[in-house]
Amino acid sequence: MLAVFVESKIMVKQIMETHDPVGREINVRNLFWIIRDIIHRATSSPASISDNRDQVEGKDAHETTVALFKILSSYSWDTKLVLPLAALAVKYGELGLVSQFCSSNKLAKSVALLKQLPQDLLDPEQEPDGLKHLIKGILDMTEVILALRELPSQHIVITPETPVMRTALGYIPLAVYWTIRCVVACASTIIGLTGMGHELSYMYTEETRKQKGYQQLARLIETPTLDNITVLEALIRAKKDQLPLIDCSTKKMVGLGELRKKKVLLLISDLDLSRREILILEQIFEESRAEPTSPFEVVWFPVLRVDKTTPLTETQFRDNLAMMKSWYSVHPPSLDSSVVIRYIKEVWHFSKRPMLVVLDSKGAVVHKNALPMIWIWRARALPFTSLREVTLWQEEAWGTDLMVKATQPMATSWVPEGKYICLYGGEDIEWIRKLTTLARSVAQIARISMEILYVGVRNPTKRIEQIMAIIDAEKLSHMLPDLTSVWLFWVRLESMWLSKLQLGNRIEKDMMMQEIKTMLSLDMCYPGWVMFSRGSAEMVRAKGDTVLDVLNELVQSEERLEPTGFVPALQKHLRRIPTVRPIREELMACQGCGREIDELVRQIL
Repeated sequence: MLAVFVESKIMVKQIMETHDPVGREINVRNLFWIIRDIIHRATSSPASISDNRDQVEGKDAHETTVALFKILSSYSWDTKLVLPLAALAVKYGELGLVSQFCSSNKLAKSVALLKQLPQDLLDPEQEPDGLKHLIKGILDMTEVILALRELPSQHIVITPETPVMRTALGYIPLAVYWTIRCVVACASTIIGLTGMGHELSYMYTEETRKQKGYQQLARLIETPTLDNITVLEALIRAKKDQLPLIDCSTKKMVGLGELRKKKVLLLISDLDLSRREILILEQIFEESRAEPTSPFEVVWFPVLRVDKTTPLTETQFRDNLAMMKSWYSVHPPSLDSSVVIRYIKEVWHFSKRPMLVVLDSKGAVVHKNALPMIWIWRARALPFTSLREVTLWQEEAWGTDLMVKATQPMATSWVPEGKYICLYGGEDIEWIRKLTTLARSVAQIARISMEILYVGVRNPTKRIEQIMAIIDAEKLSHMLPDLTSVWLFWVRLESMWLSKLQLGNRIEKDMMMQEIKTMLSLDMCYPGWVMFSRGSAEMVRAKGDTVLDVLNELVQSEERLEPTGFVPALQKHLRRIPTVRPIREELMACQGCGREIDELVRQIL
């Protein structure tokens, strides 16, 4: 029993990996009525067909079923079920017509002879057999699944969130799998009798062809070559009579020869690549081109769903091209490049986030995703290899300097000058006013030089822009230059996490990863937070009202704060508050936001 349960779990996982619906809907109920009518009329003839179970059981039937799931990946569960059933119904209906009329209709008899149908199939005295019972079971199960999917729209009380309904819907993937597998079994039986199977067998053959193409592409990319053109031709497939690249500077079509023996940065994304991302990357790549010893070209590789060829998609594509002054671009890939898309997703792990695959002048992959290191170190990331990424991390120490130097130029001098830095974020202007006033008062009491810097929030909106305008007008603190800099501050933090992860570092053993996760978690959990630091050795963080209470206590107390003991004093006062633990422990134990922290990490991945 346990083995059956485990096998079912594995099958559900396998078919769920193929499920990627994109809103492609058909009227399955009307189609099913037609299918049922065809099959009922076909089975009214008492033809007999012997079982063919030896051809459809085990591994072959499973592989064929999974192949169908892959082809139908963009459809909903009920549509996945009805479409293969429709293909079966067409051929089963043809079989029924021939068997019913071959004794009285010369055309039907000639067709039966040409198809070499066995005599027992045409014998009207035969009793219904196993195939008919199996098809009846398929129809009954399909009816149940369709009724279940339609239930919420018919009953206001029952919704997809109702526990019983949620449980029932959870069984649908496995029920659809076994029903389609039964369709495959029926098709296998009829194939041997009528030459049927063009629809289902074509699907299987097409999947087999794609699998071979995928394996060939993988071998080609992973085999050393002397010329990058061979690899580029396999990845960038042009339509017939069309050059494969667009030169974004001239908007003219050009050939792959433009990239011969050059390092190629393949920027892979969907069409939602933002204006902000494009403009910053343009700037970084222009800085990098100042290094003549490492020439490269950037090629944008937009990945689209094949059903999204709409005027809006074309507009997005053209708008993005207009901002890419010195890059090349390929046309949005179509069905012909599905093998390439599969390779990009399965081997290079492309999902939704943009990524930058680096190919050297011979076409070898020297970095599967150099985008994180480019966001972190800009032109210093040259020559964009994994080895360079390791070297750059060896040169870094965790601290405010690493976090802000790329987004606030004036901050580059604060650490060398030994200044204390108060880094804070949030979107409550009253809390910001109180924090900055208290921080300046405490710095004055402690006789320390402190710079206060506002870094906003992840995914900054117009509201953050308004807050920054108030901060500037009231001279509350320093801030990042603009909304784009705020966005980049947080993107760099996320990129630090990704970069470490790509290099195989584990958070349990990497102190810097722990610090990065804590910083990202602060923004997720609290509307206001602050970090006081000096260099990389002294650092303390606190949240919202807690930090205001502690700073108030320091201002009002008679305790003398020694300049060298400012951060330790903050830590001591924080520990006096019974409900407060060190901020990282508090974040990791937080029941209220722990789920969101994990969700954030999943989003970054």
